[in-house]
Amino acid sequence: LQELGIDGLDPRRELAALAAAKLPDVFEELAVLLARWGPMWLDVYQAFAQYTASLAAVGEVLPLLRTLVSDGMEMPVEDLERRIPVLLELRIAAAANAKAQADDVVVGDRPAQFGVDVESPIADG
Repeated sequence: LQELGIDGLDPRRELAALAAAKLPDVFEELAVLLARWGPMWLDVYQAFAQYTASLAAVGEVLPLLRTLVSDGMEMPVEDLERRIPVLLELRIAAAANAKAQADDVVVGDRPAQFGVDVESPIADG
């Protein structure tokens, strides 16, 4: 920890201060690298995905990363959701799952897990 400049008197506060000081620079460096090399990496990964799928039709891979590389890292979440609709669907599903867990939903005589009916005949085999 001392190598990072953390004395250990209040490690949590010191680590948070270090992250606040260093992360913006790391983020900026990542944005520059993605702008420069991202398109090539994405094309290579796309070719790899097509190869592993035996050259079958493969949709666009990594659409979120591809959008961030092409349009920049400062794009608002709402714009990303318009470009990649599944992101909105995932955010809505995550909120519903969190609410269900917070409400301690009960299905049958046991709590539900992520909204799945654990008493279903399929689960009993």
